[in-house]
Amino acid sequence: EPVLPAQRAEVDAVLDVLPDATMVSVEAPQPLVLAHRVNPSPHQMFRLGLETYVDDTWPGGLEGYAAWISRNRPTIVAVGGGARYDWLMPTLDAHYVEIGTTTGWYWYVDRDVGPAALRELEDAVAD
Repeated sequence: EPVLPAQRAEVDAVLDVLPDATMVSVEAPQPLVLAHRVNPSPHQMFRLGLETYVDDTWPGGLEGYAAWISRNRPTIVAVGGGARYDWLMPTLDAHYVEIGTTTGWYWYVDRDVGPAALRELEDAVAD
């Protein structure tokens, strides 16, 4: 079964629930592309040595990058499948709820969107 149509439908369903959502990608460019959006940071890829590069160049390193995400509080943080970064998890645990996974990424949504929206989003995201 082709993955792209399912991914496209899922992104559309999430944005139907949260049309004005802001989004940051961490190793998950697909939802940004499918939503016709741009990452607010120049960094979204961290594997293959790029994690070291960001740690060496971002003010405060990787923890500083996670703090930047925390300060900006995007509505959605899309994290690449299999990419559970220790430096990012405290920010995600503090502010976000994982609403599910898809082929390619995990969806994290700011818990402040409220329980009704979170339920709608969980229904929209295929596990």
